[in-house]
Amino acid sequence: MNNEQHSMVYSSDINNYIYNLVPSDKKILDVGCNSGNLGSKLIKEKNCEVWGVDCSANVIEIAKKRLTKAIVFDLETYKIPFPEEKFDIIIFADVLEHIKYPDIILKIFKSMLADDGIIITSTPNIANIKIRLNILFGKWIYKNNGILDKTHIRFFTKETIQSVIKESGYSIIKTESTPGFGVYFFKNFNFLRKIMIILCKTNVKLFSLQFIIIAKKKKELKIIAMHLPQFHSIPENDKWWGKDFTEWTSTKKATPLFKNHYQPKVPLDENYYNLLEPKTREWQADLAKKYGIYGFCYYHYWFNGKKVLERPVENILELKRPNLNFCFSWANESWSRTWYSSKKESLLEQEYGNEEDWEHHFNYLLPFFKDNRYIKVDNKPVFLIYKPSQILRIDEMIILWNKLANKEGFNGIHIVETLSKTQASPVSDFSEAVMYYEPGYTMRHGNYFNSLKISLKTKLSAILGNNRYINNFIKKLLLNKLNYDYFYKLIINRKLKKIKQNNYLGSFVNFDDTARRGARAYIFEHVTPKKFEKYFRCMLKKSLSIESEFLFITAWNEWAEGAYLEPDSKNGYAFLEAIKNAQSNKY
Repeated sequence: MNNEQHSMVYSSDINNYIYNLVPSDKKILDVGCNSGNLGSKLIKEKNCEVWGVDCSANVIEIAKKRLTKAIVFDLETYKIPFPEEKFDIIIFADVLEHIKYPDIILKIFKSMLADDGIIITSTPNIANIKIRLNILFGKWIYKNNGILDKTHIRFFTKETIQSVIKESGYSIIKTESTPGFGVYFFKNFNFLRKIMIILCKTNVKLFSLQFIIIAKKKKELKIIAMHLPQFHSIPENDKWWGKDFTEWTSTKKATPLFKNHYQPKVPLDENYYNLLEPKTREWQADLAKKYGIYGFCYYHYWFNGKKVLERPVENILELKRPNLNFCFSWANESWSRTWYSSKKESLLEQEYGNEEDWEHHFNYLLPFFKDNRYIKVDNKPVFLIYKPSQILRIDEMIILWNKLANKEGFNGIHIVETLSKTQASPVSDFSEAVMYYEPGYTMRHGNYFNSLKISLKTKLSAILGNNRYINNFIKKLLLNKLNYDYFYKLIINRKLKKIKQNNYLGSFVNFDDTARRGARAYIFEHVTPKKFEKYFRCMLKKSLSIESEFLFITAWNEWAEGAYLEPDSKNGYAFLEAIKNAQSNKY
C-alpha cells in the first residue's frame, strides 16, 4: 500500500477521543491530517484554527477546502513545515508508528509549539491482549489497518511511547487509553461492551487499543547563582565592624590554618570591586551570560520594614541595567557577631509583624516583580525564603501575598522554601517548591560523621567551659576538614523525599569560611575545577531527570565563605569554564 492508498483508507476516520481533548479557540497543527475531517469538525464546532500536513497530495487537495491551511509534507525529510508559526496544540493522531525516527520528529516539531502549548499523540498498543494471544499461537499477521497495519514500522507499549515522548523533551501531563479488543465486536451488545470498557480500565496495558498522551514542552533547565550584595559599605556595618567594612575586609584578613591551605582568597587582578558601580554589575552580568548562568538570586535583607544592603538591587531596578534575569532570596535571620566571634551579640533582630507589615513588604517587592527581568514561573514571581520555619504565621503571610499578587495581574507568588542546616523539610502548605541549599543541607542532614563531630565539639565546650582560648583549641583539634568527593556523592545519590512541592536542587562550587570563623571554619579539601565540572554535570542530569526548572548554585560571589564562581588568582576562570563545559557536553 503506497502513501496515497493508505491516506485514503484513514481519511474518513475521526478520533473522537482526541476531539474531546481539544479545547475551543485554539490554533492547531494536525500532523497526518488526511482529508481534514478532524480539523473540519474542530473548526466548525470548537472555533479552532487548524493547519494540516500530510504526505498524500490527493487528500491534501480535499483538506485545503476544509482547513485553515494544508500542505503536502513528508515527515521523513525531518524539516519544519511552518518555521514561522506557533501552535497551541500539535496533534499526532496515529502517526508516530509510521515513522522511522519518531523522537526526531517530536524534537523538530517542538520548535513550532507555543511556550504553554501541548501535543496530543495516539499510538496503537502492541501489548493488547489480541496481539498477545496471536503471538502465543505463533501468529503475526499484517493487515490493512489496526494495530498490525502493514505500514506500521514502529510498535509501542505504554512505557515505550511514554519514554520516547519524555526523551524528546516533553513532560507528560496525562495518559489515557481507548478500549480495544471486543468493544467493537460487542457494539450491539451493550452489557458485554461495558464489561470490556471496565476491563480496559482495570488493566490498561492488556485491554487498551491505543494510548493517547497529552504532553507539554519540558521547561529549559536554568542555572541560578546565589549573589551576595555585601560589597559596598553601609552605615550599619561601619558602626559594627569599622568604617568602610565590606565582604572584602573579611576576605583579605583570612590566614591559612594548615599547609597548602589557600587563604586568603584573592580575586583575579585583585579586582576588589564595589557593587555600587554600574560597570561592576555589567561585568558580572556579562560574565554570567557568557558562561551559561541564567540569572542571579540576590540575597534580600528585610527586617520588618528596615532595609539593609538594598542599594545595588535598587540601582539595577532604577537603571534597568544590567540585562540579566534575577530573583530574591529573603535572608530572614537575625544578624549577630557569631560570624567573627564566639560571643553571640545581637545586632539586628528579625521580626515578622502582622498583615499590615506583610503588605508593606509586598509593596516594596512589587516593582521588582513587575520588572521583565524578574524570574517567574507560570506568571508567578519566584521568591525564596531562607528560614521559613522561623515565620510562625507563614501560611497566612503567603495567602495574603498571593491575593495581593493576583490583584496586580500575577497568578500568585512562587514561594520556594530553602532547606538548609536549620530545616530539613517544608513547613508551609502554600509554598510551591523547595531548594536544597548546599553544602549546608548535607552538612547537617546528610552526613552522620559530621553531625557526630559537631555534637562532640559542643559537649567538650560545655565540659571545659566557655573560655574562648579553650574553645579555639578544641576547634583546631577537631578542625572541620570535609571531603569534596564524599559530599558530592552524598548529594548526587540522595533520594528525594516525596513532597507536594517542586524540588530545586542545589549545587556548590567550594566552601571555606575561614575568613569569617577562623579555626571554627568548615573547609572542603581537594577541590578542583575538573571535579566540580564532573559533579555539576551530574547535578544537571539529576535536575533533568526530576523535570526541575532550576538548578541553584552557591555561589556567585560569597568570597568570605570560599563559595564563588568569579575568577580568582589561583584558578582564573576555570570554575566558570566548568559550568560552561558541563552544559555543552551531553549529560
